[in-house]
Amino acid sequence: MNARMLIAGLIAALLAGCMSTREQAARSLIPPANSTRESRQRDILECAKAAERAIYAGAPPLTPAEKAPLGGRSTQRFWVRTGSPLRPHGYRPVIDKDMVPCQWGGFDYGAPGDCSDRYVLCLMRRGYQWPMPVSK
Repeated sequence: MNARMLIAGLIAALLAGCMSTREQAARSLIPPANSTRESRQRDILECAKAAERAIYAGAPPLTPAEKAPLGGRSTQRFWVRTGSPLRPHGYRPVIDKDMVPCQWGGFDYGAPGDCSDRYVLCLMRRGYQWPMPVSK
């Protein structure tokens, strides 16, 4: 399977999981201002691979100091369980139609915390930020 087909499948499978526009804004990472769809796609794929590599290599759990940039927020719903035979653990990052990382809006199929924490921390090192809370 070529990379383009894999990416298209990833996008199609995960778009349905993002939330409504208002909820999505509150649960999506804000990409860097100068990012493009292509740069966000690259960031997502590279950070996903880096997080998985660390887990597969048996990296020790993240320390509280390493998790500090997360501000106590859960990252688990940024990855969704797919049951895909292509991924040993069956999880994929969740994105919206604009290739912005967002949290899964369906049933709770979130990934184990250490892997999703590593993924979001990688994105944050690339300039992604948490949104401000949305008032109701």
